Amino acid sequence: MRIQTKAGHGAGKPTAILIQEAADIWAFLVHALEMG
Repeated sequence: MRIQTKAGHGAGKPTAILIQEAADIWAFLVHALEMG
């Protein structure tokens, strides 16, 4: 679980945060499906 301590109330997320979230999702899937 990742917690964003500097998350604001603005619309959208910074690109870096979106990339980190996508990487976390892919890492979880690879691990869960025993692909790596």
